[in-house]
Amino acid sequence: MANQASRIMKNNKQDLIKSFSDLFGSLGEMDWAIYINVQQELLKGTPLDMEHVSSLLSVPISEAIQVVKQFGEFDAEGRVVGFAGLSIVPTNHKFEVNGKTLYTWCAADALLFPAALNVTAHIFSTDPISQEKIELTVSPDAIEKVSPGSTVASIVGAMKSCNIRSGLCDRVHFFTSEKTAKEWINGKENAGILTVEEIFELRGILASSSCC
Repeated sequence: MANQASRIMKNNKQDLIKSFSDLFGSLGEMDWAIYINVQQELLKGTPLDMEHVSSLLSVPISEAIQVVKQFGEFDAEGRVVGFAGLSIVPTNHKFEVNGKTLYTWCAADALLFPAALNVTAHIFSTDPISQEKIELTVSPDAIEKVSPGSTVASIVGAMKSCNIRSGLCDRVHFFTSEKTAKEWINGKENAGILTVEEIFELRGILASSSCC
């Protein structure tokens, strides 16, 4: 019975990983390589005007505005300050790259973007249950540091709504332990827990589309 239960749990986890991978890797109609063009510019740490974003997306400004409305953030002046999970606007996931402080919308972004953007990032987050601090260093090829070592993350296998942030990103967090992660996901539909290494192994869903 114990072996059977173990197989069921493993299969359930594999199904969740596949669902999450399919969901995260297929957001939007454009190739992730196009989105990454905008993210690479955001790494400079300054807002982007719509003319520049339109050029990066290779679409007219009117279409670029619609894409950013769905997958990004504007400031009060109409400039782009966040796009497809990478932002200048503070969140719970600080993402430091080359001396610049940016933020990601969710824990998975923080783990997957270094490979896609070909950067090494120092990540600082907070467990939403215990309020304990979490630190990671992630390069394109490896997770170089995890503190505490018991850190895990929540993931979801389906969008809760059509809004990328409320439907996906707001449900993907770092936790200092499986204990606090289980407390957070209790009762939440289509939610599960993965180690940071398991999520990092999915980096190909973005990196394979990158021109870097």
